[in-house]
Amino acid sequence: MRRRLSVLAEKDDVSAGHIESALEVSIGTNPQFQNRLTARERACSWLTANPGPHDVLILPGVSCPEDITELINLVPQGTKIILLERNLIRATHLFIECPLEKYVSEERLFLAFGECEDWIDHQLISMLYLPDSPTIGICEFSDPGQADSEFYTVLLMKIRERIRLKAYHLSTLIHLGPIWQFNAIKNLPYTLNNPGIKDLDNLFAGRPALVVAAGPSLNDALPHIAEVRSNFVIISVGTALKPLRNAGIRPDIVVSIDASRKTGPQFHTRCDDLFLACSSFAFPAILPAFRGIFSGHASADPVGEWISSLGYEKGPIMSGGTVTATALELAVSMGCDPVIAIGLDLCMSDDGSTHASNSMYHGERVPKVHLVPVPGNYSEKVSTTVQFLTYVEAISDYVTNIRKGKLFINANTGGAKIDGMELIKPEEIKRYARGIFDAYEEIARKYTGSIPCHEGKYINEIESVLTDLTEIAADSMSAGMLCNNLIMMLRSPYRGDYEEAEELLRTLNEIDERTMARKEASAILNMSLRPAFFTLGNLNNTSDRKKIDGLSSIRNSKTLYEQTAGAAKWTGQLLEDSLKEIKARYSRQKQETTLNNLHVAV
Repeated sequence: MRRRLSVLAEKDDVSAGHIESALEVSIGTNPQFQNRLTARERACSWLTANPGPHDVLILPGVSCPEDITELINLVPQGTKIILLERNLIRATHLFIECPLEKYVSEERLFLAFGECEDWIDHQLISMLYLPDSPTIGICEFSDPGQADSEFYTVLLMKIRERIRLKAYHLSTLIHLGPIWQFNAIKNLPYTLNNPGIKDLDNLFAGRPALVVAAGPSLNDALPHIAEVRSNFVIISVGTALKPLRNAGIRPDIVVSIDASRKTGPQFHTRCDDLFLACSSFAFPAILPAFRGIFSGHASADPVGEWISSLGYEKGPIMSGGTVTATALELAVSMGCDPVIAIGLDLCMSDDGSTHASNSMYHGERVPKVHLVPVPGNYSEKVSTTVQFLTYVEAISDYVTNIRKGKLFINANTGGAKIDGMELIKPEEIKRYARGIFDAYEEIARKYTGSIPCHEGKYINEIESVLTDLTEIAADSMSAGMLCNNLIMMLRSPYRGDYEEAEELLRTLNEIDERTMARKEASAILNMSLRPAFFTLGNLNNTSDRKKIDGLSSIRNSKTLYEQTAGAAKWTGQLLEDSLKEIKARYSRQKQETTLNNLHVAV
């Protein structure tokens, strides 16, 4: 038994630890497995009804150990199976009676024992290659018992949502990575020497916040917001800014995370007296219009993380699919309680309007043929778009899972139902007022007191990265030419080519090592190269990729080196342009400081 456990531990020490800890307790217990003679019949019946092919099969508990063996014997070699078993005693008996360690070593089987959702999620995600759009099946042919079945059902619903969000973020990175990189570097003169999102942490502990979105119900809510604006922190998303200003309401802070130029019209109103909380890759044209910037880096944004590391930690900003989720999280991080959403409809009004009056989408209507029904706040069903439905799911997940236990209120006269949010009418928000305070002035003081002064360090760091980018470009061009030599050798091989090819491969390995050693420059390039990585990884389907030959591999490497060289060149030029502007701003600031000092002395 110890030998088997050590074999399992080589691949999965967590599961081996679970079994070892439960081994003594398991002796003499009866896990009450069901009839083993029908295991093959159950597995065959399920596979006949669900022929696949499947990349991954989830086995939420089993009736007996033979369920595992029969399923592994019946499915194709390339199909991976993950076994969920919440009961450690049952898991140990399964190990005793079934060669789990053999299947795990062969990478046919993955184990997720116990009730830790994070570990189960980790095990499943480690099996998936999301760019391939894997097919996942849930093998419910066995009967683990009612209590366990309910546990697995709830768990798998949560995991399904996490996988969906991971796929969404992956798609975003692939399609928008280069834009994020461009915007983040373009924004450097404004984000480097301004405070970060983290400087707002707990600024309004215990005070209520209104997060204003631009759904049609905002029209009804504007008079109520005006009435209580001195009793709340008012946080506006970009689309709600124009309706607020048109109603004479100045929000305390505005939120924008979108990189697209399509967001530009949201800010075609006065902004020079406003503060902006934004991602490092927000649309560059809007940043100069604001009085002050609080920026942060989104997850999986290496450029933003690099910017945050340049002497002054900016802090993370949540990117949850919709800017309203980001605004809700900002309210939470500022310590606000409760957090009340206004205009969070995520559905169409009765006349088909998508947004409030005076927003950038004023008067827009979506044809009914493009709408889907969803549960409403005040009616059984309301109509929404597939995109808005995604936002409903994302915000529901945020308030019920990510920020579970926090009080979120939806002040609305209509709208789609969002699980986890208490529903009130807009006229009821005054019940949550807690005295008068000037949130805008508190943000202004925080901004002035938090402006970093590290221009010299910033300039040195950027110049160092510029040098690395130049060297990566030169190395990558050389590597591309070396790949050409290898391709010619493989097309027309001659005796004696082997030694030369070995030398070329050694040189390519050295180039790869030098590139990876330039960590900051490599991380910045990663964003613009994501489409190339994805394309090269999907030139062939899964079955063809197993047959890839040496010539195809070298051709792919040549393409990637050429892409890297090009990306390093244009990234370097973009960074150099931003550096010139940073130096110019730094020079102006020094001159102004000198003049001010002279004026004081006189």
